[in-house]
Amino acid sequence: MGYKKIAKNNLKINLLLACCDEIKQEQIKACIAETDSFIVTESVSDGKSALKEIERKNFSAAVIYLGLFGNDGLWVIEQIKRNNYKNMRLIAVNDTENLMFSKLALSCGADYCLTEPFDTDILVSRITQLCSDLKEEQRYEVKNQCVRLSEIITKIGIRPGLKGYSYIKRAVTHVLENPNFLSGITKNLYPEIAMEFKTQPKCVERDIRHCINVSWYNAQSQYKNIFGFEFYKKPTNKELIHAIAEYISDAQGIELN
Repeated sequence: MGYKKIAKNNLKINLLLACCDEIKQEQIKACIAETDSFIVTESVSDGKSALKEIERKNFSAAVIYLGLFGNDGLWVIEQIKRNNYKNMRLIAVNDTENLMFSKLALSCGADYCLTEPFDTDILVSRITQLCSDLKEEQRYEVKNQCVRLSEIITKIGIRPGLKGYSYIKRAVTHVLENPNFLSGITKNLYPEIAMEFKTQPKCVERDIRHCINVSWYNAQSQYKNIFGFEFYKKPTNKELIHAIAEYISDAQGIELN
């Protein structure tokens, strides 16, 4: 379908990998790919790129090699702690020949520091230990997200009895997981939802559109109060899904790209 499928209810710890050695990057990503708990969502090779990704996205953990191109890993760790970016677990990797840098990494704010050489499965084990409490936090966040979704959809006059109600909830969830769905709503999003609900993409599109018609008729006056901006005409399927997704992402303090 031209996009990476997101597994339903797949709670994985998302990682940033900052390492300037491509071979090591691939080895670590291959080892992590064999687990059921983690996924490397971004990999970079220099310090400024690492910090930029951390500023843009919510990572559960970051593996920061100290010998990065440009600004080194110590600088990245210092910036993370100085600016209080997100509640991430920080695993430093000392790939230098100076053991003093391991102590520096810990003093700068790393939660743990590995010194090369080491077996890749040791790194995975340490990530597992450091992130052991994050799964429960994720489940709590998913539950809260479902509650928020139900509340906002109901506030704009779309009741659970409408067939498209569940389709809208799944559509928004998919967009929150992967914003690229918005640019392929007909080719990617509708077929994905249709497959989950064992129906046809055209039925998904039609039933969501019907919900919007009902919503616009019953609760048009609520739109500005909820979304914070004026709708001068009835929104399209894509526009409403986007508006709800932005509302939820703002409530969760994350950036919807």
